[in-house]
Parts: sequence; structure tokens; C-alpha cells
Amino acid sequence: MYLRVLSNVFCVMILPIFLGCSGVDRCPEIEENTDQIGSDTSSGDTNTDPVTDPDTDPDTDPDTDPDTDPDTDPDTDPDTDPDTDPDTDPDTDPDTDPDPDPEPDFGITAVYAFGALNVINQNEIGPPLAGETGTINSNFQMILTQDDWGGLGDFENACWLTFEFDEGSATLDPGFVGPGKWAGWTVSGSETFKEQSPSCSNIYGDELSFLEHLKSSTFGVGAGPITPAMAETSEELFDGAGMDWVNDGLPYYFTQYVMLDFGELGGNLGWSPANQGIVYEVDQDNILVTDEDNYLVGVSIEDAEWIPDGWMNGNLFYGFAVN
Repeated sequence: MYLRVLSNVFCVMILPIFLGCSGVDRCPEIEENTDQIGSDTSSGDTNTDPVTDPDTDPDTDPDTDPDTDPDTDPDTDPDTDPDTDPDTDPDTDPDTDPDPDPEPDFGITAVYAFGALNVINQNEIGPPLAGETGTINSNFQMILTQDDWGGLGDFENACWLTFEFDEGSATLDPGFVGPGKWAGWTVSGSETFKEQSPSCSNIYGDELSFLEHLKSSTFGVGAGPITPAMAETSEELFDGAGMDWVNDGLPYYFTQYVMLDFGELGGNLGWSPANQGIVYEVDQDNILVTDEDNYLVGVSIEDAEWIPDGWMNGNLFYGFAVN
């Protein structure tokens, strides 16, 4: 396992951030008839009329008609109909249908993960936000992708796993301490898993075992000041997009850490600086604050020694390659 930069997705995400986007909007298919006809083989024509009439008429009626009816009709029906049905239908179905199933339609090559959570008192997970159409729970997303993945808008080549949690299901990790780390929480996947995207049904075999492991394993999400490497790359991307990193990026962006457990494919990967994050202001009623243009208001993290309160949203930056 190793981290790899997801610059293409970052370029997709960076513009919506300044337009007031609070994250990724996703939560934003012949029976064969062998009846035989008996032939009349009477030899009455070789005899005289008196002998032919009594010998052929009676002999022909009972010998030919009765023999033909019971011998051909009954024999044909049970021999051909039953034999054809069980021999062709059952043999064909089990031999052809099950064969394609073991072949996976989805090959996992990378995993990306990010979180969006309501932080209060600088180190606690707060209650759900109040949205226009309902509550917005703190959540964590894992995106399992294959080589053909084209970015956040490509759901065909990505399997999304969604987890939702609250203040009662996230635990502050005392091990997430030290320089460059503000706060981090661990969450049980088995207790908080909510749903998966339709493309996940195309995963089979060993990769399905990996998928099921991720759904039940413990994951983590945390925050700290933006790392020098992430800041350097972010500045290059800002400059390339004609944006001002010093005034519009650096004062607001932090590094979001994630912790994933890959089980047999790598075990617990520990805390990794995976995403670029921004904190949006939340009022006392747990509603996201917007400005006069209805854009979300970012909270400055300049010189912050602890994560500020607000909606802590991560934007994909690095991913984990799956060998």
C-alpha cells in the first residue's frame, strides 16, 4: 500500500469550494415431435375374395389400428417429451449460467476516503446539522475505484461506501497527538455503515471479501495543519487555475488525516495525511452559515493550535493503491 496523489480529482473539487460547495454531492440493466404412423402390412390381397374378407378385415382392424395407437402414441410421448426436457434444459442451465459469475466485473486498484463532521468544543463530534431538507449527519466515505475511474462524477467505475455517525459513536483517539496533529476520532464501521452504491454489486471473490472487511472495520478521521508537501502541491494547483493561494487557500486549508484497515491486504495503515480540508462556519442552531451571495463561510485556521469548531469537510487529495 502506498499513497498516491489524486490531482485530477482535486482540480475537480477546488472550484466548488469557492462557490460554496460543502463536499461531494452524491448523498449529490424445441420439443421434437417423433410421432410414428403404422403401415398396413396385411397380405389378404394374395387370397381369394371369400378368404380375404373375413381374414383381412378382422385381422387388419385389431392388428393394425390397435397396435399402432398404443405402440406409437404412448411410447412417443413419454420417450421424447420427458427425455428432451430434462436432458437439454437442466444440463444447459447449470453448465452455462454459473460459469460467468466467478469472473469479477470490478477490479479494485485504489481506495480513497474522506470525512465531513460537525466539530464542537475543538475535540468533540457535535449533533447533526440542520439542513433545508433534513438533518446532515457527520459522515465518512470510502471510494473503491478501478483503473478506468474518471473522477468523482464517474460512479460506474467506483464503489462508494457511506458511514454516518454522531457524538455517541466516535471516540477521540489519544494516540493522535504530537506536532502537526489537532484531533482524531475512531469509528466502528460495523456500527455506522449506512449504504453502498449500485456498482459495488459488481465486486466478487477475494475483492468482495476486502469490501466486506472495509464495511465492518474501524476507521478514523482527524485534522492538523496543512503539511508542507500538500501545501506545495496545492499552491501549484491554485496557480494553474489562476487563483490566489496565499489569500484564498492557505488561511483556510488544513490536512485531513484518515485511518483505514485493509485487513489481509495490509492491516491497519495508521494515520495518513490523505486530504485537503476546510472548516465551514456553523451557527448556534447547527445551521451552516452563508454570506450575502449564499456561499458557505470558511473559518480561518491561521496560527490555530487546535481544530476550530465548525463543519470539517475533507476534499480528496491522496488515495491508497491496492496491490
